[in-house]
Amino acid sequence: EVSASTHAGRGHNIMMSETNVYIAETNWNYMSSSIPGVLPSGGVWTAMLKFAMNGGSPQFSKLITIPGSVLNQFSMDEHRDHLRVATTYGEMWSNPPTSVSGVYIFNANGEQTGEVTELAPGERIYSARFEGDKAYVVTFRQVDPLFVLDLRDPTAPIVQGQLKIPGFSNYLHPV
Repeated sequence: EVSASTHAGRGHNIMMSETNVYIAETNWNYMSSSIPGVLPSGGVWTAMLKFAMNGGSPQFSKLITIPGSVLNQFSMDEHRDHLRVATTYGEMWSNPPTSVSGVYIFNANGEQTGEVTELAPGERIYSARFEGDKAYVVTFRQVDPLFVLDLRDPTAPIVQGQLKIPGFSNYLHPV
């Protein structure tokens, strides 16, 4: 007997670890109210759907809400049972610009354990890559700053360094 299951919803970015599948859905909420733990107040937010693989039989396990939007699959990662996500929140081209970027860390139960926020006000993420205990994030508006984040302690991530270089970077590859 063959059985199948499906996610009858939408999602624009998918990331898979050895044990879980994550589907990111960007949502726009222009209402001024919120539903705690489900619907942030105002602006763009990401609904992260977590599916446990269960030996090849995926099963929905968590809904995680994150402020901002996820650029692509490289903006998400699972490491040592923690989901790490880089997002941009706000409007880069508004006058004045209101965008900021951040990296959010969640434990296996979907509870937020740490964050680095307020990265590059007025810019947006153009590329991100997680590699072990580090995150590399490039933002853009005029000059592309490269941020290196130390994520070794998922309850206290920190910006370890920043380099502003001329040019354009929309893909990071570990070498």
